[in-house]
Amino acid sequence: MHPGIPIDALADLIVRQHAEKRDFIAPARELTVTSTDAGSTLRFGVGQEQVEARLTTHALRQVASYGDIPFKYLEKLVHEPGLLDRNLNHWLEQSAQPRMVRTLMGERSVARAFLSSRYRPLDNYDLAHRMVPKLRSGGVAIKSCALAWRIAARDRGSKRLRIAAARL
Repeated sequence: MHPGIPIDALADLIVRQHAEKRDFIAPARELTVTSTDAGSTLRFGVGQEQVEARLTTHALRQVASYGDIPFKYLEKLVHEPGLLDRNLNHWLEQSAQPRMVRTLMGERSVARAFLSSRYRPLDNYDLAHRMVPKLRSGGVAIKSCALAWRIAARDRGSKRLRIAAARL
């Protein structure tokens, strides 16, 4: 069996994340990345609110992709924080295009995704709220479950049921 957590623990996690989630829309040129050896932070303002959130690896890859920075080069840049910032901030400053920054604003604010402002969010909470009761009423026993940023290559094609929303 795939390692995971009991459904009640997953439900608690999803409810907590639902309470902490915030999506912001801001022009790319108003976003700033600041990096250290410990990671990268995204800073921006929306209205009167100033937001500062640690970028997940997934969100950092999305910011780099937006600036057409290849993944292989990004892997080198993360070891050179100053160069990483100059690269990312240069390309962000070139665009007035609005971007959606998906965050979890808990004790430690986290930027979990960097997307088009036209992205239609579907969160784990919404998906679980609709699917878990249907699965249970259909006689499905949930023995193990997890939230994952990505599906591991070894899991693709397995006989397990996978229900996926956006992996963000």
